[in-house]
Amino acid sequence: MNVEQQDSLLIRAEQAYRDVIADPRRGWPTAEDVAGQARAARSAEALSVALRAAGWAARELYDHDAAQRHLDEAVRVARRAHLDDRLCEALITRSAMHLELGLAGRAQPDLQTPTDRATSR
Repeated sequence: MNVEQQDSLLIRAEQAYRDVIADPRRGWPTAEDVAGQARAARSAEALSVALRAAGWAARELYDHDAAQRHLDEAVRVARRAHLDDRLCEALITRSAMHLELGLAGRAQPDLQTPTDRATSR
């Protein structure tokens, strides 16, 4: 996939996130579709963004199992690809979901900086 196609896919993933914020029920299928396309294209950044969008939509619609799956994958993808900004976005989103579910112990590690994690080991 060339740079132009990668950029287009990332733009679509970012739009999917904005769509999910505006209307989670309508935006969720688009986010999952873009995630599938990003996965097929091996575009880590677009995949992380689209999975974060799908996770947030699932969370908004009380499908916490799907939200957890999407957000866990968004974190793994961003971490593996060394996409620090996208990793932070996914971690913050996942921590918000955990806090809303009353799982502060699961949210706290997501909110620590990488430096904090390294010194706490």
